Amino acid sequence: MKYFIDTNLIIDVFERKNSDSITKLSLILEDSNNEIFYNGIVYTETLRTILDENTFSELKSAFDLFTWLDIDQSIYTETKKFSRFCHSKEIKVTKGRCEVIDIIHFITAKHYGLELFSNDSDMQKLEEAYQQFFIPSTHLS
Repeated sequence: MKYFIDTNLIIDVFERKNSDSITKLSLILEDSNNEIFYNGIVYTETLRTILDENTFSELKSAFDLFTWLDIDQSIYTETKKFSRFCHSKEIKVTKGRCEVIDIIHFITAKHYGLELFSNDSDMQKLEEAYQQFFIPSTHLS
């Protein structure tokens, strides 16, 4: 299986904040058929949270286990369309608003056909909104 890993999950695992996340990631990494992907935003978001130099180096090295993905113009375009859709339908995520960074991660996973691996409960809301976004009758005309 191929997974896109979200920032919150990496931080939870690395800081040992969530044993469920550690277990899930361990199971994924144990299966050599699984692949984990991330984008530049996840990389930057994750590393910016670390102040200790040694921890920073360890976490940076951990990214070598995963595969980096490009965020190309089509992902930004789709993110913009989906974000506008969420706002037009008053879909509330991330503290009452559609968070663009979460939407970029979500659309990146969709674009590359990856399972989104996240602890963010808003991702389920985005999945529900995404299903509405792609109802064929909403795109006629």
